Amino acid sequence: FVLNNSRGVAYWTDHKGDERIIYTAGSFMRAIDAKTGKLIDSFGNKGMIDLREGLGRNSPDLFVIVDQSLQVVMANKTAATYGWSSSKSFFAAKISDTSKLHFEFELRNVLKEEATTDGEIRLVQTSEKNWKYFLYHIFPIFDDQKIVVGATITALDITAQREAEVQLNTQREFLESVMNAIPDAIYVKDDQHRLLYGNKSFSKIIGKTQAEYVGLKHEEVFSSATAILMRKQDADALRMNIPSDVEEDIQDSEGNRLTVLSKRTPIQFHDGRKLLI
Repeated sequence: FVLNNSRGVAYWTDHKGDERIIYTAGSFMRAIDAKTGKLIDSFGNKGMIDLREGLGRNSPDLFVIVDQSLQVVMANKTAATYGWSSSKSFFAAKISDTSKLHFEFELRNVLKEEATTDGEIRLVQTSEKNWKYFLYHIFPIFDDQKIVVGATITALDITAQREAEVQLNTQREFLESVMNAIPDAIYVKDDQHRLLYGNKSFSKIIGKTQAEYVGLKHEEVFSSATAILMRKQDADALRMNIPSDVEEDIQDSEGNRLTVLSKRTPIQFHDGRKLLI
């Protein structure tokens, strides 16, 4: 015989005579008639739901199933580390009160509206004080009569992704500080002559903030004569794909004429994209 793990039982009733005992064994959730002990054919596939169905290769890191009363019917190993276990209330979990309130709102809404929901949550284990970010998906469980009998929470651990984003932002802020400390004006544009970046000195010359000029072309931020001159120099540098030094006269946002020595450095990526610094 095959020995499967049992995940406890839960009781459900519609208070109109329909009484069910719901339990899991292995990867299947079963519903039996509380009066007769027989499987309820209208539940899932002849009384059973395969909990693996639809998960595919991207199986969730965290997996919890609850009934209508928000009692846990099934929880995987990761969920168990947060205190979720079968036959216990969903709110007996060892997570912060804020996380519990968040999930309660989402679960009750899914059960009431009979619709799925997605979101991101930071789970904190109250006993160990460590935390992780999860991207969750909550969806209702229906029987064959389209009655909602519970909900499933699946969540992917995205902590590593969030930590990488924090490190990337730290590096970006460092680079931004270095670029803004340079007194010379610096700008970056693509091969379509759209401005992608500029330091504070460049922003001062054109009289616009970075948020205002990113995506614009020279003719949209400089006077016509200056834009034509700079566009020609930029186009030559991109076409020849070698650094160049050029002395040129430009006009700033206040109408002052400046004589500048411009150094243009083209960069080409493996996919063929070009940038000009």
